[in-house]
Amino acid sequence: MRIDASDTLYLYTRIPDVIGGYIETSIRFKEEHLYCQSYYCQPIVHTEEEAIRGARIVNYLNMNLEYDCDTLFDHSFILDEENGDIFNGCLIRYELLDEFFYEAMNHILNYSVQQISDVCKAIVFYIHDDLDYFQATKILIDHELMGKDIPGLED
Repeated sequence: MRIDASDTLYLYTRIPDVIGGYIETSIRFKEEHLYCQSYYCQPIVHTEEEAIRGARIVNYLNMNLEYDCDTLFDHSFILDEENGDIFNGCLIRYELLDEFFYEAMNHILNYSVQQISDVCKAIVFYIHDDLDYFQATKILIDHELMGKDIPGLED
């Protein structure tokens, strides 16, 4: 854990199965809300073609993946085209934080990290053209496959 600025807290967790081996979560304290984002800390997108594929799969994630926690913490996956990383972001208003403190902390420390960890392999393999769009989307919506080894593909 580290604090870079007076309004931002950074947390790291080691997850060997994701690209780069860990996920970072930043929590920014704004005037009316917290903004939390978990990310891989490593560029996934390096070329224009990969950026197009990245934008397509991120759009799919935002339109089709629904989580139980979305009723309180609406998620958006974001492709940072400048740095090539993908984020799982959510905004938590302070009034919700007051009312649902334990749920919010569990969400920040566990669910946001788990969500981006679960989709890592399908995203990376699709962006790097090792999976076609149909295969990637099937893996992303099939919760039995999400986060597990993808048959026929090596890490």
